[in-house]
Amino acid sequence: MDLLCLALVFVGAGMALVVAVMLGVTQRAGHRAITRNFQDAEYILAQHSAPPSWSEMSLWQRLLQIRTKEKPTPGVARDLRRLAALVAFFEHSTFFEDERARETLLGQLREELERWERDVGPD
Repeated sequence: MDLLCLALVFVGAGMALVVAVMLGVTQRAGHRAITRNFQDAEYILAQHSAPPSWSEMSLWQRLLQIRTKEKPTPGVARDLRRLAALVAFFEHSTFFEDERARETLLGQLREELERWERDVGPD
């Protein structure tokens, strides 16, 4: 009986450790993604161009492209799609000091998106 209780304690401690590690990893990943969105927005507004990281393809993207035999999305179309996704992120983001700051950034990003779409012209 003592051995069973000891085993249950170790299993419980192991499960708690696994949960703690999983929560830490997801928290860091979320923080990194949110930080990247703000950094991308800052770069776009300062440079009026897509961040260099948008042209880099991750290992997972390359593997998916090879597996599905898809051709890569042209740079301009990819950048427009990513900027639109960035605008959508900030439309619902709560990571601002106040609503005015969010609306200001969102308005600037929308203007930049319109500028990029104008520069591309009709299809």
